[in-house]
Amino acid sequence: MRISILFGCLVVSASATPTFTNTGSASITCLWVGDVPPPQGISSKSYSATGNNINLNCPPSDPNYIGPAISGSAGDLSVSVGQGGAYHGESSFDFHSRGSDTVTFPGSGHATVVFTLNLTWGAGNDVTAGETAKADFWFNGVEVWQDAKPGLNFELPPLQEKTIVLSEPIELGVPFGYQADVDVSGGGNGAGYGDSSLVVTFVAAPEPNAWWLVAIGLAGLAYYSRRKVRA
Repeated sequence: MRISILFGCLVVSASATPTFTNTGSASITCLWVGDVPPPQGISSKSYSATGNNINLNCPPSDPNYIGPAISGSAGDLSVSVGQGGAYHGESSFDFHSRGSDTVTFPGSGHATVVFTLNLTWGAGNDVTAGETAKADFWFNGVEVWQDAKPGLNFELPPLQEKTIVLSEPIELGVPFGYQADVDVSGGGNGAGYGDSSLVVTFVAAPEPNAWWLVAIGLAGLAYYSRRKVRA
């Protein structure tokens, strides 16, 4: 934990230890494009995969079945998906990452926690594919911010960056929870990509008449830590 004096106000910061949940799913349909009728009359084949790292395409062993190729990953509030365009068949995918934590600042009294969200994202596709990048933020079980960026035809990287600042009231010494999500979903059979990543930092600023209560709480925490080390 770090404490610093800024413009005469005591600002308390803490290192978060969030829990991350990363998931992904993708499916593709490959169509027969051979010059002769398909074997056993099977004109399409479907494949699917789940996990936080997926590479899915029509098997090379069946070169006359053509469809989209999906490559995607999700990890610690960062998701990225790319789709190769075959202009045959169909695809769908959804990659999601969630980070959540419960935090308690020492002391007592009213305070404000200020979250800074640094978002890096982008989405682009041609006319036969579609991707949407999303992000949201929750405080104590209530959604307080969300945004979505649909894929625009032929929009290419670089990715865009934006900063969001959110302030929420808290009580020092009382736990609060937050949750952040990023997601990329879409499908089609053309070429496209989607990326969404979020970096969350926060500090707590006690009200002016509560700074001494914070100091008492921190002193008690330091004393307890010394006793625990000596024990």
